[in-house]
Amino acid sequence: MNFKSITLLLLFSVFASAINPQLTLDWKYRARASITGIETADLDGDGILEILASSNDGYVYALNSSGNLLWRVYSRCQMFSVKAEDITGDGKPEVLAGGCRHLQIIDNSGSEMFKYHVGLEIHDIDVSDLDGDGIMEIVMIAHSFSGSQSSVSVVAPNGQTLWRKDFSGARIRGLALADVNGDGNTDILVAGRSLVAYDRFGRVLWSVNLGASCERIVVSDDGRILVGASNRLFIIDFNGNILKIVDAAGMVFDVADFEGNYFLASASLAKISKTSLEKSWSAYDGQDFTVVVADDIDGFGSAEVVAGGKSINVFGLDGGMLWDYSPYLSVSGLKVVDVDGDGFKEVIAGARDFNVYYVKHTTSYIKSVEAERTYMDAVNLKDEGRIDDALEFALKSVSINPSVEKYVFLRDTLLEMMEYDAAETEFRIVFSQAQSFAGQNRFEQALEYAERALNISTSMGYEAGVRESFELIGYIEAEQDRLSVLQTTTTLLKSSFTAGGANLKLIAPVAGLLTLFFIFILVYSGRI
Repeated sequence: MNFKSITLLLLFSVFASAINPQLTLDWKYRARASITGIETADLDGDGILEILASSNDGYVYALNSSGNLLWRVYSRCQMFSVKAEDITGDGKPEVLAGGCRHLQIIDNSGSEMFKYHVGLEIHDIDVSDLDGDGIMEIVMIAHSFSGSQSSVSVVAPNGQTLWRKDFSGARIRGLALADVNGDGNTDILVAGRSLVAYDRFGRVLWSVNLGASCERIVVSDDGRILVGASNRLFIIDFNGNILKIVDAAGMVFDVADFEGNYFLASASLAKISKTSLEKSWSAYDGQDFTVVVADDIDGFGSAEVVAGGKSINVFGLDGGMLWDYSPYLSVSGLKVVDVDGDGFKEVIAGARDFNVYYVKHTTSYIKSVEAERTYMDAVNLKDEGRIDDALEFALKSVSINPSVEKYVFLRDTLLEMMEYDAAETEFRIVFSQAQSFAGQNRFEQALEYAERALNISTSMGYEAGVRESFELIGYIEAEQDRLSVLQTTTTLLKSSFTAGGANLKLIAPVAGLLTLFFIFILVYSGRI
C-alpha cells in the first residue's frame, strides 16, 4: 500500500456513523388474505433470492428483494403451503404450491406446469431424492378442513403417484425427512397422534404413540427427532426410542435447532440445552409463539432466535430482546436467509394481516459489523508480521467507525511500527555504506556514514544500532590514527635518506629506532 493510499484513508477516517438499532423493517407487501407460507429461491439465476408467499386468497406470490411483485398464480381455492426446488433437473427451481385440493407445479417464470390432485388441504411439502437415483421425489401431507381425513403422498416430478397413505380420525400435521435406519436412503417421518417412520417404499419402520396431536416435527443436527405434541416436546432417537419429554408452557407449535440448543415455541419461547435437555430460559410475548427459527443472522458465529407470535421478535442466545415489530395480526410464517448476498440474513415474515414483512439489518449496523470484521483481519495480519497489509485493514476499520478506541489504537500502533521499520531499514543502509567505505580505507567517508548511523539509531532508540555504530566509529578512528603514524614515519625516513653521506652515521641509529617504533605501532593496532 503506497503513501497516497494511506493518506486518503486517514483523511476519510474522520467521518463517523452512529450505531442505530440492529434491524429495521425494510418493506411489506400486502396480499388479499392471510399469508400461509413463506419460501425463498433464486428464480432467475442472478444470485439474489426471490420471496414466495402462499395466501388464503388463492394466490402464490413471487416478489423480488425490493418487495415488487414479479408474478402471481391463482389456484381457485386457498393456498396453504409453498416450496421451491429443482425437481426437473434443469438447474432452475420449480415452485410447488399446496392448495385446498391439489398440488400446483409452477415454473420459475410463473407459468403453471401441471396440477396433482390430492383432494385434501396440502399443509406441508418437502422434496428429496429418496432412493438416490438422481430424481427428486415430492412428499406432502394433507388433511381435510375438519381434520377427520389425512394423507401422506409421495409423487414423482411428472405427477405419477409412487405411494399414498390415508388416515381417518387423525389430523396429520408433522412432516420431516431423514435416513433413520442408516441404509443411505431418505425415510419419511409423519405425525398425528403417533410418530410414524416410513421407508422410501411406504413401509412402516417403527411408530411411537404421542398421546396427543402433533404440530411439528424437526430432525436436529445431532440426529434426534423433535416432536411437538400438545403441551410437550418429545425428543426421540432414530430407532423410535423416547429420550426425553419436556413440558411446555402450552401447545407446542414449533421447534428450532441450532448448534448446542433447541428452541421451543409455545405460550413462551424456551431454550433447551442439547446436553442436559433442560430449559435455561423462557421469554413471553403476551400471546402464543407459533413459529421459531434460530440462525446466525449477522455472521458472527452465535445464534439469534427469531420467534413469531403477536410480534416478530429477535432474541439473543441469552434471551434478551434485540428487536421486535408488531403486525396488525399475528405471525403465520418465518424464513431467515441471506436474500441479497451481503453476508447478513434477512427475516421474512408472513402474517395473518395479509402482509409479507421484510426485515433487514440497518446500514449503520452492517457498517459497524464490517468495521469489526476488518479490525479482526488487521489483528490477524499483524500477528503474522504482515504490518503493511495489517495497516491497510486497520485504516479501513477506522474509516468505517472512527469512534471505536481499539480501532484507532491499532492503527496508531501499526503506523509507529511502520515508521520504526523504515528507520531501521535506513540505519542498515547507512551502516552498511560506512562499513564499505572503511573496507576501502576511505575513512573520512566511513566516519561520516558511521556518525549518521549513530544519529539514526539514537533517535529511534535502537540500542543494538547505537552499540554497532560506536564500535565502527572506534575502529575507524583507530585506523585513522594508525595511518597518520605511518604517514609521519614514512615522511621522516624519506627526509633522512635524502641527507648527505656525512650524516650517515647519525641516520642509521635514528632509522633503527623509527623501525622499532613502527613495529610497536603495528603490534599495538593488531596488524601483526
